[in-house]
Amino acid sequence: MIDIEYVNQNNETIRLKKKDVPEINLLCQDGAIYLRMPLKIKKTDGYYRYGKRMVKGKITVDVYDDVQTSYILKENFNGSYNAQGVMKESREGLYMRHVRMPNGTVYEVSGLKGIKALKSIRKYMFECEQYKKEYFSNPKYQTCTFEEAVSDYNRMCP
Repeated sequence: MIDIEYVNQNNETIRLKKKDVPEINLLCQDGAIYLRMPLKIKKTDGYYRYGKRMVKGKITVDVYDDVQTSYILKENFNGSYNAQGVMKESREGLYMRHVRMPNGTVYEVSGLKGIKALKSIRKYMFECEQYKKEYFSNPKYQTCTFEEAVSDYNRMCP
């Protein structure tokens, strides 16, 4: 971040240079909330990115998504390109998903690190009988996203 510009409550435009910008933990822009997300949960004073709050409620989900997908010609084993023009998908970038539980515990639920965290989160969510019953009886939960499942939990078990 080089500088930041915003409008205060008196409708005055304020512009701060990099050296004058205070530590920002939360931004609100166009109704969306962006939060400071450390790259390593156990090292909150280290490097960070700003992610978007995707789910609000008893359990919150914040996501930083900088993954880009591009398509390139598929390369043969010998280094030449195939004659059919077959394309290969290439994805690169950083994706983080942080889940904050009601007791304040924050889990990173992205990549292989998230499998262990998901077990703890699901165990907590299934303590609510209404959600547990809905989860196992509705086929929607076989294909829905993590954010949809948490949003449903927040609605059923406030």
